[in-house]
Amino acid sequence: MPADRRDDVPVKEVPKTKRESEEQLEKGLEDTFPASDPPATSNPSKSVGWEEPEDNKKR
Repeated sequence: MPADRRDDVPVKEVPKTKRESEEQLEKGLEDTFPASDPPATSNPSKSVGWEEPEDNKKR
């Protein structure tokens, strides 16, 4: 047996139709979403520690 072949690892079935292929793609995309999107309920944080320069302050 070649060193790169493993019989104990299951092989995914090849989709038989375009619809099955699209369903597998959709499932894969659902599993990865949202990769880095923040939760919709989050609020942006306020900046802290910055003071407006004297020149820009209202008089």
